[in-house]
Amino acid sequence: MKAEKERAEQAGLSRNQLAVEGRIRPATLSDLVNGKVKSVSFATIIRIVETLDKLDSSRKHNVEDIFVVAEEAEEDVE
Repeated sequence: MKAEKERAEQAGLSRNQLAVEGRIRPATLSDLVNGKVKSVSFATIIRIVETLDKLDSSRKHNVEDIFVVAEEAEEDVE
């Protein structure tokens, strides 16, 4: 979830703001950002995107703003 962290930083948002406004556990966001989860619920994805839209109204956000494609993630490992 590296993209989510970068997107939030670009918009001047903290992970804590995203957690509070989106009613998402901070530990869940932390685990997502650090790649410690194997799955994430669709409801959580929707909440993250909707909260980004609410907190950063400069543009509409989508799932590509919060997740890195697996190929890119593999490149990070190498």
